[in-house]
Amino acid sequence: MASLALTAAADVIADAGDAAIATCRHCGDPCRGSAVRSAEGAFCCGGCHAVFTLLRTHGLTDYYGCETAGVSQRTAGARQPDRFAALDDPQTAARFLDFDDGIVAGASFSVPGLHCASCIWLLERLWRIDSHILRAEADLVRRTVSVWFSPDAISLRGVAERLAEIGYEPAIDGETRRAAMPPSRRRLYIQLGVAGFAFGNIMLFSIPRYVSGAPLDVLFERLFGALNLMLGTTVLLVSARDYFRSSWQAVRAGRMSLDIPVAIGLAALYGRSAFEVVTARGEGFMDSFTGLVLFLLVGRLFQ
Repeated sequence: MASLALTAAADVIADAGDAAIATCRHCGDPCRGSAVRSAEGAFCCGGCHAVFTLLRTHGLTDYYGCETAGVSQRTAGARQPDRFAALDDPQTAARFLDFDDGIVAGASFSVPGLHCASCIWLLERLWRIDSHILRAEADLVRRTVSVWFSPDAISLRGVAERLAEIGYEPAIDGETRRAAMPPSRRRLYIQLGVAGFAFGNIMLFSIPRYVSGAPLDVLFERLFGALNLMLGTTVLLVSARDYFRSSWQAVRAGRMSLDIPVAIGLAALYGRSAFEVVTARGEGFMDSFTGLVLFLLVGRLFQ
């Protein structure tokens, strides 16, 4: 009985010890092994502590007010200090440089650790850490960061080292200058191209009707109507398909989505136009339909 009691007490002490393990103030990981304790809090490693100290020195601790944590720096100590030396080579640097006029230079890096809005907030304030960096823009979709800097004051290697110092190691080994375009972005460009082509041509077919203000010859009216219907159907199947697919998924899940009224409006506009063209009762509104899809896609691109 005594041995069982001792075992139970040991288990309680172990559980209490695990519960007392602090989380890293920078990355949120448990602080075990090589943990660093300081007046600012606990850190899982020296790398996270160094990043926190750097951000605190430059007044960027608002970064920790975001819901997501920073990137863990546990493996930073094992990295080679001269890992960015390849950027001193002009040929290698040219893969990352966008331009360099001697006064201002721009470069783009792939940053695998970029994963949330707080990362963007910090990366776009890189100029507060180094005054020779003029501007920085992060792309969450492509996980890239573009940096404008003074080439006579800081080298491309120095820019990469600044990114690594705040916990966002740029990938340069075996990487192309820009990350590959995501399939979703490529599909959006194709949809935009199809919608823009159709809208431009339908408007071109509609010019005679708009200018004269009178009905066209029956032969031309049927020809233009058939062409408009063909272009409009292509836009419906290629450019507007995502709105109908997402609306159907929302209906199946029993929830409301902004795409549902958009899909209803597009279906009504296309259906009315197709009915008028097929029954020869009018010209329809294919110009309005394709134009609406085009501007919706432009809005999605900016979003």
